[in-house]
Amino acid sequence: MTFYESPRNMPRVLAIFVLMWFIAGVMFLIGAMTGFDPSPSIGKEPLVEMVLGLFFTAGSMLALAAMHPWKRESTSWGLELGAWPVLASSWALYAVFALLNGPWAFQAVLASGAAFACIHRFIEVMLVTRRTRMNVENYKMNVLGE
Repeated sequence: MTFYESPRNMPRVLAIFVLMWFIAGVMFLIGAMTGFDPSPSIGKEPLVEMVLGLFFTAGSMLALAAMHPWKRESTSWGLELGAWPVLASSWALYAVFALLNGPWAFQAVLASGAAFACIHRFIEVMLVTRRTRMNVENYKMNVLGE
């Protein structure tokens, strides 16, 4: 597991992907309200596009907001821990809709891979959060005597 001190230090490549997912979410929302078809693999169902757009946009906004230098570090951790399940759900839904809408198995495989990557990142952040809390408690107990 790669160690990092804070969600502010999210790898640049991951931040770029999350930004692309935000743009995809906005495109789905625009597609739900107009005749624009952002992804033929999920069909032209406004409700599907609206749900995917909301999930992608909300999840990526949470992940990107976690990179902000908040006054309390726990705010960043909480935002990132909230972002990854939402993004994993959006990718899983995308995979399901791609499979239900026709011969789009490749898109479903890519979306499933992205969902598993989001789950992996969630577990990684959760483990780092747990380790950090244990380190703080040990410091308080052993050094400060609290």
